[in-house]
Amino acid sequence: MSTAENGPQALERMSAGTPPDMVILDLAMPEMEGTEVVLKMKADRKLMRVPILVVTGANVNRAKAEIMNGFAIPALSKPWREADLLDCVESAFLGRAWVGR
Repeated sequence: MSTAENGPQALERMSAGTPPDMVILDLAMPEMEGTEVVLKMKADRKLMRVPILVVTGANVNRAKAEIMNGFAIPALSKPWREADLLDCVESAFLGRAWVGR
């Protein structure tokens, strides 16, 4: 498991090594929003197939929801329950969006 303090650091770490099995991402991060990280990952051939799960306390506005739904990225709002987290992890690997439900 690896963590990053911000979006640019996360992208750098993912690009430098073996792609992660999954990314758990917050939308509200310093230096770069989570949706920008998503767009950069999806534009990178090495990272485009990595499952992403958004876990956030930030407001998911319509534009952010459209980005996540477009890439079938599930989102979980804080505070969350363990069962909801497990459902979202499954959805991330299966490519099912779970935003705005």
